[in-house]
Amino acid sequence: MTTTHQDTDPAALRQFDARYARMSPTDKLRRVRQLTLAVARLALAGRRMREPQSDEAEHLRQLALQRLGSETFSRVYGNAPEPDGTRRAS
Repeated sequence: MTTTHQDTDPAALRQFDARYARMSPTDKLRRVRQLTLAVARLALAGRRMREPQSDEAEHLRQLALQRLGSETFSRVYGNAPEPDGTRRAS
């Protein structure tokens, strides 16, 4: 996969690529996990800022709905909430 980085010096990219190539699979997976958790924390923080009246459980439900989509969310957790937060009857 070729990616262009117009704002990064090519020598810095080569150094990054070389270091990444030397990482063990375990370290690469650890890095992916750390980044995934960081993205989830940022998304949750954004939800808290936009919806301060919601409780933590609702923030987590909405984050799961956003990440999974309504079909998968409904299969896993039951009916997905409506946009206003209410749930459809089964």
